[in-house]
Formats: sequence, structure tokens, C-alpha cells
Amino acid sequence: MLQGLRRKLSFANVTSMMALMVALGGTSYAAGLAKNSVGSTQIKAKAVKNSDLADAAVTSKKVKNGSLLAADFALGQIPAGPKGDKGEKGATGPQGLQGVPGTPGSPGTFGGTIVRRVDVPLPPDPLLARRA
Repeated sequence: MLQGLRRKLSFANVTSMMALMVALGGTSYAAGLAKNSVGSTQIKAKAVKNSDLADAAVTSKKVKNGSLLAADFALGQIPAGPKGDKGEKGATGPQGLQGVPGTPGSPGTFGGTIVRRVDVPLPPDPLLARRA
């Protein structure tokens, strides 16, 4: 039996079997680790992304007080502090440029009296007709 096995062994057979063992052993390495056995020493710098974390994995209990900056928070999450004292009045700035003239308005009235002429036809005066 050993002689039959030796006849079937070739460099190509041995190499392919070794490649198969390495490939299977490499993928099963992580599966054979004990739970919580991967720590910060095994993780490369900047290797863990937000998408790798579970929902609610980072909670306020897990964040060191004073370690976050205002830039780490979304707009409106940090309440405004108390209003400060009023500052001194600043210096007057330079005068601005002259603006564009506006459109002229409609003409107004002169004074407050409006005179209108109304012509009314009158019947002939009988007294004037006798004198002539």
C-alpha cells in the first residue's frame, strides 16, 4: 500500500495539498479564537471603522469624561452657556458708498387749493332783452 501511495505522489500533488491546508487553516484561524481574545494589541491603528461597531456599542459610560471636543457633537447638541457681559462700543466705521438714486415720484399739488371751472349754460335774461 505504501508503494502505491509513493507512485501517486508527485511534486504537483504535494504542493496542491499544502496550498489547500494553508488556505483552509488561514480562514479557520479566527474561528478558533476564544471569545474576547482579540484586544487592542492585535488591532492595527485606524483599522476599526464606525461601520464595524454594533449599534449603541459606544455609550456615555464607555467615554472618558473630558475626552470629547465640541467638534465631536452635532449642531444643537451642546446647550448654550450663560450670556456674557456686554462689550464696549466699537469705533465708528468709514462711511459707505453713495447709493443709486431712486426713480422720481409723481408731481404733487401746489398749495392746498384746487380751482375748477365749470361752464353752465343759462337761459336768456328777459330783463336784458327789454333794454335792447
